[in-house]
Parts: sequence; C-alpha cells; structure tokens
Amino acid sequence: MQTFTSDAPGYQANGLASSVFLLLLAVLILSLGVVSYTQELGRPALGFHWTNTNVVYIVRQGGPAERAGVREGDVFVSLNEVTPGHLSEFSRMLARLAAVEAVPLAVEREGQPLTLTLVPEEKTPSLEGWIVDYAVALVFWATGLFVYRKRAGDRAARFYLLASLCAALVLFTLLPAVPWSRTLQCLGLGLAPGLFLHLFLIYADETSSLTRGGEPISRPGLSRRPWLLALLYLPGLSFGVLNSAPVVLQMRGFAQAYDLLTLNLAVGVLEWLILVFFYLRSSPLAAGRQLEETVVGIGITALPFATLEVIDVVTESQLFDPRFLHLSAIGLPLALSYTLLKGRWAALDSFVNRGLVYTALVALLLTIYLALVEICGRLLGIAISRRGLLLTATSALIIAFLFVPLRAGLQSLMDRLFYRR
Repeated sequence: MQTFTSDAPGYQANGLASSVFLLLLAVLILSLGVVSYTQELGRPALGFHWTNTNVVYIVRQGGPAERAGVREGDVFVSLNEVTPGHLSEFSRMLARLAAVEAVPLAVEREGQPLTLTLVPEEKTPSLEGWIVDYAVALVFWATGLFVYRKRAGDRAARFYLLASLCAALVLFTLLPAVPWSRTLQCLGLGLAPGLFLHLFLIYADETSSLTRGGEPISRPGLSRRPWLLALLYLPGLSFGVLNSAPVVLQMRGFAQAYDLLTLNLAVGVLEWLILVFFYLRSSPLAAGRQLEETVVGIGITALPFATLEVIDVVTESQLFDPRFLHLSAIGLPLALSYTLLKGRWAALDSFVNRGLVYTALVALLLTIYLALVEICGRLLGIAISRRGLLLTATSALIIAFLFVPLRAGLQSLMDRLFYRR
C-alpha cells in the first residue's frame, strides 16, 4: 500500500493548492466585509431595527425613529411606501433616500395601523453600535489565519480556518438588507455548525491517538466517517438553502424556517455534547483529561450564546440587545485558538496571561473612572451625556496605558541630555 509523507511531491502539491485556495477565500470574505460595511455606512440611519417577522425590537434613544414615535413591539409595515419584505426594492429605496428627508413610516401598534413621519440622519462609522458585528467577524477571521500559520496548515488548522471564515461571513452579512448578503448569511448559518463539529471530530481524533509507552492507541476516527459527516452537515445546509430561496425571490416569508436555521446553532451544541460524551468514554485517560479541559473552555463560551438563542426563538422575544449577544461570541474563537495552539506555540501561556491581566486592568480602571465621574457629577450637579462619557473614558484608558512607556522614554531622554556621565 502506497503512503505519502509530508515530504512527498503529491502531498506538497495538495498542501500548496489548499493554502492558495484558503488564502484566496480569506481575502474574498474580507472583501465582502469591506463592501458590506461601506454599503451600510452609505445608507441613512433610521434609528430602529426589526426582526425577521418585522417586529421592532430596538429603538435608538434620541434617534430618528424615537423622534417619529416608533416604539419597541411595533410591527414595521413600510417605509416610503416600500415594504421591508421586498429586499431589492427596499435596498434601492434606502440607497436613494437622503438624510433629513422626511418620509412616511407605516407601523402597526396593538393591531391598529399607524402612519408616522420619519426624518433619517447620516449614519456614523459605528453604524449605530452595530460595528460590533464587524469587530467580532475580524476576530474570527484573524484567529483562523493565525492558527493556520502556527499549525503549518495541518488538517485541524484547515478546518478551523474554514469554520472561522464561515463565522466571519455570517457576521459580515448580518446587517445589510440586500439579497446577496441575506443569501450568504443563510448559507453560512447552515454550514457553520457542521464545520465546527467536524473540527471537533478532527481535534478529538488527534487527541485520542496519544501514545502510552510508545505504542499508538487506536482512535475512533469519526472525522473520516462519511455517514456521520453527512449527518452533521445535511440539516444545517438544508435549512440554509431553504431560507436562501425566499431571499432570492425577494420575499421575507418563511419566518419559522429561519427560526429553525438559527435554532440549528443550538442543536449543533447538543450534537457536540453527544460527541464529547462518546470520546470521553472511548479515549485513554490522558486524552480524556485534555478533552475535558477543552469542553470546559469551549462550553463556557458556547452554551450562553446557544441558550439565549433558544430563548429568543422559543419565546419569539428579544430579551437582550443582539449586539451584546453577538459580542459574547468573541470568546469562542479565542477558546478554540487556545485549544488548537496549546503545546504548539511556546509563547501561548505568556500571551494568555498578559491578555487576562490587561483585560482585568481595563475593567478595573473603567469601573473606577465611571464611579469617580458619577460621584463628581452628582456632587457638582453636572450632567454628562453617555456619548461624552464613553469618549472621555476611552481617552482616559489610552492615557493610562501610555503613561508608563512615555515616562520611561522621557526619563531615558532626560538622562542622556542632562545627566551624562
């Protein structure tokens, strides 16, 4: 039987082709993110957001929608006589709509039709706070490439990069209300759970093949079972294709099918727990302990997100601002990156240590700063806006972190200029 090593020409050619493909895919998805952000930035700010069933769940304080009288729980019917269900027409209307141009806004409140007058405004670079979607997407994108490079493009690194790029694609296309972005979003949501489960199978197979006394231990090899992989990928892809069809046809129906698509993320977590149970029962002791550590780290980041997603779908309510929900997903790529790089990157523990220290330091300094501002504001009777408070807090944190290196640099300069010996 012929085998190939990493030095074989065929293996190197396949590895080079895989690397080129993944690099081009990463560049393409990043380009889509830039296009998505640019298009969204060019549209006027409406000051409210609605669910897949057109129910308003966010009304920005002081924004155009609040000034027009929109309330959370209203059903968004039309804007400038265009319904949000016709994505192409609605997108073109928003592109033509100028800021400070009054347009009619139709909503339903407690079953009664209501016509309001909305005056949009220019959108800021923060996209009304939705910049967090793009920030989390960049974290997925960057960690995927970083792990791929550190693991020299092995099988686990390739699938982690694919899973990270898929997650980045979903986050890049969450906001724009245009058909192509909705189509990519649905397909990405359908593919993501299967990719992450496939990645876990590869990692678990790799971990369970640890050696005892120099002799290899047989591993389950589930990551190479076609029937199991089909079972992991097929449901999500089916829901993704099903939801892509009405999007392409400029419809916003099939709300229950979209709920099933998002619920598939939580089902993926349940499937992951079943696979974890299997590997813990069948793996050797050393591998089992390593898998337990992995499960704890990933579970802390994945389970809260999945639980909130299930609550939103089952209760059909938005208990938390989706921006915080999306931001909570930032721990998943960090946990997965740590798992895949453990023992393969010498500076990993030092990097994680510094990350934890600086995160705790930022949280502590921010808490102290906000407390002092609140106390002084109450004592002096000075009202400070939230935006002003955020800007000053950010500036204060930057100054705090620059103080030590600037002091050291200035001290060195003064010593050289005036205290030479």
